[in-house]
Amino acid sequence: ALETSRSPDQTSGVGTDLAVSEPDTAPVDNLATEPSEASEPETVTGIDRLRGIWADERQAVIEELSAVGRVDLSEDRVQGAARLEVDLSGCPSDWDNTGGIKDGVIRIAHTSAQSGTLAAYGQSAAGMAVYFDRVNERGGIGPDGLQVQLDIYDDEFNASRTAEIVEELVTTDEAFAVTTFGTQQTFATREALNSACIPQPIVASSHSAWADPNNFPWTTGLTMSYRTEARLWKEWIDWGYASGVVVAALVMDNDLGLQYERSFAEYAASSSTIDRVEFVRHDPAASSVTEEMETLAALDPTVFISMTAADPCRLAILAAAETGITETAGILINPSTCKDIPAVLGPAGDAADGWLMFGGGGRDLTDPEVEKGPYARYVREALFDAGLDPTDRLLVDGFAFRGWTLHQILEVAANLDGGLTRTNLLIAQWGLRGMTNPSLFGDIEFGTYGPLSPGFVEGSDRSRFDAAAQAWIFEGTWDLKNSVPPCSWVSGVGCT
Repeated sequence: ALETSRSPDQTSGVGTDLAVSEPDTAPVDNLATEPSEASEPETVTGIDRLRGIWADERQAVIEELSAVGRVDLSEDRVQGAARLEVDLSGCPSDWDNTGGIKDGVIRIAHTSAQSGTLAAYGQSAAGMAVYFDRVNERGGIGPDGLQVQLDIYDDEFNASRTAEIVEELVTTDEAFAVTTFGTQQTFATREALNSACIPQPIVASSHSAWADPNNFPWTTGLTMSYRTEARLWKEWIDWGYASGVVVAALVMDNDLGLQYERSFAEYAASSSTIDRVEFVRHDPAASSVTEEMETLAALDPTVFISMTAADPCRLAILAAAETGITETAGILINPSTCKDIPAVLGPAGDAADGWLMFGGGGRDLTDPEVEKGPYARYVREALFDAGLDPTDRLLVDGFAFRGWTLHQILEVAANLDGGLTRTNLLIAQWGLRGMTNPSLFGDIEFGTYGPLSPGFVEGSDRSRFDAAAQAWIFEGTWDLKNSVPPCSWVSGVGCT
C-alpha cells in the first residue's frame, strides 16, 4: 500500500536551514466595524529573524497551553484551550499514546492521489516531504530531536481506497498521525481515526465539518471553510449597503453548494440590510446554467453570488453577462473554489472583469516578481534545490503552508509536559493561536482556540478581477476570528 516513504536517512540533501530544534461554547462576536485596507506584512531582514519570531510565539503558546491543558490518563480525560474536553474512555483498550513513535522517529502517514488523472494533487505531499527533510536536517522535533518520517500513500483520490489505507494504519497502529487530502476522503476516514484516538491534523479540505472539536476532536482542517466564506459575503454586503438588498445565488446541487447555501441563509437571516435571498440550484454536470441564471435575473438582484465550483463558475460568469445580471447587480461574487485564472476567469473574457472574491487569505508565494520576502525566497530555493518546480502552487502549499503548520503543532506538542504524545498533539492543534503564519497576509490572525475559535483561518484577502491584466487585484483583508462557531455537520442539513 505504501507508495512513497521518506525516512530520516533518505532526505533530499538540500542545504538551506529552516529552524532551530524546529526544522519543520459560545463564540464571541468581535468583528471589526469595517474591513482593513491593503497592507504589507511586517518587513523582516531574513529567514533567521522569522525563525526567531516563530520560536518566541511558540514559547508563548507552550506556556499558555501548559497552564490550561491537562492530560489525565487515569481518568481518561484531556482538557485543552477554551474549555475543550475530550473523553478517552472510548479509545481502544490497546491504544498507545505514543503509537507511531519508535527509535526516535515519528511516523506520519499522508494519503493523496499519486497516480491517475488527479495525480497533480499529490504535489502537496511532495512539498511537505521536502519541508520535513529540512526539519530533520536541522535537528528534528522537540528537545529530543525526534525525526519525522512522512509516509505518502496513493489513494488515487478514491475515498474507498483512502478508507482501506486508513483501516490498515489503524489496525497496525504504526502511524502517530494521519493526514488526508480531499473532502470525501476525510469523511471516509474521520470516524475510524477519531474512534481509534489517532490524530488527523490539518486535512486538505475546506469543508466546514472539520471545525468540530466537540464531536471529532482528533480532526482539524486548515484552510478557510466555506462557512466562513459565506459569513464574509454577508458581512461585506452589510458593510456596503444600508437596506433593501436582494441577493441572487446560483448553487451547485451537491454537498459543496449545500454548505454555501445553508451557511449564507443562516447569516443572512440576521442581516439588517438583506431583505431577500433566492437560491437556484444547478446540476453539477450541466453544460449550461443559462436557464437558472434567467430565473435569477428576473429578481433584479442587488448582489449576485456564485455558489458553485469548477467549470460552472465560468458558465455563471458568462450567463451573468448574457442575462443582464452583470449590469444590474452592484456586487458580483466569485467563490474561492474558482480563483484559477487559466481555467475559469481567462476563458470568461471581459465578462469576468470586476468580480469580487474572498480567496482564503493566502499570499502567492509562487511569483518571484510579486513575492520577494525572505520566506518566499526560502520556499522557492528549498523546492528548487530538491529538484522540484518552485512555481507549482500545490508544491508550494505543501511546503510553505501545510508543512509549516504541522511542524508548529508537533513542536508545541513535543514541548508540553510528557513530550510528544497523541494527546499533547490534540491539545496543540486546538490551541495554536497567536502565531505569524508566513503564507498569509499579515492582517489575518492564524490559529485555533478550542470551541471558541475552531478554524485556523477565519479571515481572507479581498480581491477583484482585472480582465485586462488577467490578474486578481488585492484590495484588503477582513478577519472574522472568534466569530465563526463550531460546525456539527449533518448530511443534507448542514451545520447544527
